[in-house]
Amino acid sequence: MTEFLYQLLFAASIEMILATAVVGAIAVKHRQTVGPLQRKERGSAKLVMIFLPITLALLFTIQFRSDLEINRFLPGLVAVGLCLLLLPRTGSSVLGAKGVRVGWRSRSFAKMEEWRLTGDHLRVLIAGEWRAVFVPVAEHPELRGRLEAICADRESRFKV
Repeated sequence: MTEFLYQLLFAASIEMILATAVVGAIAVKHRQTVGPLQRKERGSAKLVMIFLPITLALLFTIQFRSDLEINRFLPGLVAVGLCLLLLPRTGSSVLGAKGVRVGWRSRSFAKMEEWRLTGDHLRVLIAGEWRAVFVPVAEHPELRGRLEAICADRESRFKV
């Protein structure tokens, strides 16, 4: 039983390290697309609240079992924490100097399909779906100027 548990935890550790590397690479790509951060909304932390207790329970199980060596699995457990921190959360959005990120998708201003400033949001059409990024009304004139300089032809107007 112990050998099976070792193999299972080792495989899970390797998978989490690989997943963290992939999520980290995606986060770097998003940062390059969006540019320097100007405004950020964190979104829901439900995923973190589900998996963090599971990870901690696993860590404590390994720690208190005298026949298991935690050193083998510590990198995988650390990877779980890093992955949870790097994951875009549901409803998260970022406005940067060069573009926007909503959830797992990011677009530079130059590659946006359509956009419009309404209320307290910049609304962006990404992959056929309208997404909202919080931008206070006071910041609209400066943002509109940047957007019009880069992609004025893609501004969308409400249809009445």
